[in-house]
Amino acid sequence: MIYKKIVVPSNHRLFFIGDIHGRFDMLMKAIQHLNITSEDTIISVGDLIDRGPYSRECLDFFLEHDNCHFVIGNHEDLMINRDIYMETWLANGGEQTQEQLGADVQYYCDRILEKAPIILEVEHNDKTFGVVHAGIPLSVKDMFWNDIIKQATLDEDFLESLIWDRECIGAVLDSRRVFVNDVYGIDYVIHGHTPIPQPILEKNRIWIDTLYAADALTLVFMENGSWQFATVR
Repeated sequence: MIYKKIVVPSNHRLFFIGDIHGRFDMLMKAIQHLNITSEDTIISVGDLIDRGPYSRECLDFFLEHDNCHFVIGNHEDLMINRDIYMETWLANGGEQTQEQLGADVQYYCDRILEKAPIILEVEHNDKTFGVVHAGIPLSVKDMFWNDIIKQATLDEDFLESLIWDRECIGAVLDSRRVFVNDVYGIDYVIHGHTPIPQPILEKNRIWIDTLYAADALTLVFMENGSWQFATVR
């Protein structure tokens, strides 16, 4: 599935959570810390699996709860396409996931493909949010959100870049911010993928993968029209 759109009920709080990588224990801490309930909605930026000890539990949680959604990250992509990338997957935390899932690996791949898109659009109250795991390449200039969706359906290389790109966040980290444009036609786009010590808000793009750079799981949510960031360790 390339694209999916969901509408979050206005009475739900909406949380975006960074790469979890099998740390179900930290996910539970975050849920307890923010008093998240089934009346709230959680959106993962992908990479639920690999490296950590609880990839199965992370997958089950997001697959089985109707108020939980996620996009495909590069680690899910490696597992789904392990016939091509087996060595790379195992070397990047897939060995732990393979041990945890055992004979159920293909079952989980099928479930992921049924539920998770590469591009997720989320409507909540008066805002529209996009979720793409890695980023939108710097080569995309003055492009509207709908054009990004269209290009993803036509260009397989561009689609892959949404899962793997580090060019845009690299420009931000190198302070070359002049090259990072807004994504038009949407309020904000949220990403993970690249480990950073703290979340970054640049133009209308947000990166929240802090797990391995800061040993902390980041969640971001809007409160009274402003972004709030929460971290758990």
